[in-house]
Amino acid sequence: MKKIIVLALAAMLVFGLGTSVFAGAVYLDYGISNKDNQPKQDITSPIFFGVDAPVGSNWKVGVDYENAKYKKDNLDFNTELYKVGYALVNSDSTKVDLTLGWLKDNIEYSHGFYSYPIGLDCIFNLSEKADIKFNVDYGFSGKFGSGTGSADLASALLAKIKFDYYFSNVGLGLGYYSNAFKPKDLTTATDDGFTLGVVYKF
Repeated sequence: MKKIIVLALAAMLVFGLGTSVFAGAVYLDYGISNKDNQPKQDITSPIFFGVDAPVGSNWKVGVDYENAKYKKDNLDFNTELYKVGYALVNSDSTKVDLTLGWLKDNIEYSHGFYSYPIGLDCIFNLSEKADIKFNVDYGFSGKFGSGTGSADLASALLAKIKFDYYFSNVGLGLGYYSNAFKPKDLTTATDDGFTLGVVYKF
């Protein structure tokens, strides 16, 4: 929770740089019906926090953070994605950013993996009050584990789609996400599910 507060404060500072047609946004989502296949069990109390902040007219910075717990093993895990993006399309109705990021995942803050994904962040304005967001990030290199148990990370794929409806600057969001991590010569680990939360745009 302390990390979420720090990220939120940092976001407020960055938002002061934004001049893009598309506003910056902060979201806080709660996961519903979430599962993980490695280990195969339900995920409890998943919380998702994110920041998307324009920098100038074509650049942006973003942060996505997930914290959850394996129900059976009672272990915390978290995923962090930090990225910078450049607008390939930036019209009144559509924005498509090419992004480059740093991805980190930990179980009980002790071991996990890291990667450097490239991706696309898309926003489609349906009206003044509604939009659809689609994000996909693919990491093609990195490390899984630590010490003598470490292995090359063959790939990491993160995808999510979300519908946001705004009542003013505050809105509600309903989404679906799927994360897949493939250590070299090991079984792919995935976690996915639906999300419901609030979003605030600047």
